[in-house]
Amino acid sequence: MSVASTSNGPALSEDTAVAETHSPTPGDLDSAFRSPARIPDPRTILIVLIVINATVLASTSQILAYTAVLLAVICLATVRPRYALTALSIAATGTALALAAVAWPLPVLVFVGVIGHWTMRFTATAAFAVYALIAIRPSVLVAALRRVHLPRFVVVPVTVIFRMFPTILREAGAVRDAMTLRGLHPDPLSFLVHPIRTGELLIVPLLTSVIRSGDELTAAALVRGLGRPERPSSVFTLRFTSADVLLGLAGLGLIVLAVTTGGRAG
Repeated sequence: MSVASTSNGPALSEDTAVAETHSPTPGDLDSAFRSPARIPDPRTILIVLIVINATVLASTSQILAYTAVLLAVICLATVRPRYALTALSIAATGTALALAAVAWPLPVLVFVGVIGHWTMRFTATAAFAVYALIAIRPSVLVAALRRVHLPRFVVVPVTVIFRMFPTILREAGAVRDAMTLRGLHPDPLSFLVHPIRTGELLIVPLLTSVIRSGDELTAAALVRGLGRPERPSSVFTLRFTSADVLLGLAGLGLIVLAVTTGGRAG
């Protein structure tokens, strides 16, 4: 008995030590459910997204558009550098086409320049929207929207949108892989040569997958109590950091620039 107690004693103490070593502390839980320091609060991101759309698309100032593109590219580079490089390339191409139309005002170049001008402006809004979709976690977004006491008819659609876009992209990639395995190549060239056939082979399976995924997302949302009238608690720590200050100042700078430049094209 003494040998057994002696042999079991250290084993129990070791198990206890392991359990104490790996037991999460409140600080560990706080860091696990908090967004990285470089990611601003979802409320800040959404406000700046609205500011970019309102200022870039409502003003003709080129300086404002360039500033918005730079802000969107910098933010996107913090989460997806490759996407940021793509957005910068598209904006640079659109700017080059617009400047070529100003330098050589031929009818064809003017038409292409107008397309390039608006492509550059929509790149700013689209790039920051992609940044918002990547940076904002849907669960954190729900907690942030409920923190500002928004009604459910606002919280639920916004949450579904943020959950649905990644699902659509994932399902589109799966459909494309399935087409490639069957000897079909849904590249841009095939879409230009056979647009109806490529669209049929790509869009019909994608719609079916998206509808099925939508039903699954709805069921998951109901299980999590998204439609209940009670106000649920949240495990996420919402706080404003230096990233929110920087992004907020950038959004305020866009507003000031839109007011000072007005409708001028310079």
